[in-house]
Amino acid sequence: GVASLHAPMARHLTEEPAADAAVQALKRLLFEGSAAYDTHPHRLNRAGHAEGTVVGGNFSVLSGLRGTPYDFSWEGTILFLEDIGERAYHIERMLYNLKLGGVLSRISGLIIGKFTDCPEDVLLGRTVYETVAEIVKEYRYPVLFDFPVGHVKDNVPLVVGQKAPLEVNEKGGRLDFSAF
Repeated sequence: GVASLHAPMARHLTEEPAADAAVQALKRLLFEGSAAYDTHPHRLNRAGHAEGTVVGGNFSVLSGLRGTPYDFSWEGTILFLEDIGERAYHIERMLYNLKLGGVLSRISGLIIGKFTDCPEDVLLGRTVYETVAEIVKEYRYPVLFDFPVGHVKDNVPLVVGQKAPLEVNEKGGRLDFSAF
């Protein structure tokens, strides 16, 4: 019931210059109380508009919390996922867990961040992003790929537990924490 930040780690703040985009975004969020992010188009994006409470984070951690008292209440949420070092077939298995568990049918939007050092699996015959697109193709909510969140330098802060609108169109996507 308490909002939290998925944001650059303290190490990032000490190693990057004050003008770093992620550091500046975190300062705006903490000191001005708002943040809005515009992203570039991606060939797998699915257009649409959604509003909901933003939830998610590292996919492996999120998967480990499924079915526990720390699991999210999924109805009407905007889910964001990122990960580091997971094999492609592990990511596919975690996606099917969300699908078969009814999570993917209850969310209102999906944001796919960076999957850093996640080796592709030639047996799957598709990228991690293509795997996500295939698994969520039956749902009608907007899907935004390649969002700048995860274990990367350009890791913008997201407020987990805050309501926000998500807009995805041919120009890219926009997530706006200052709208509510």
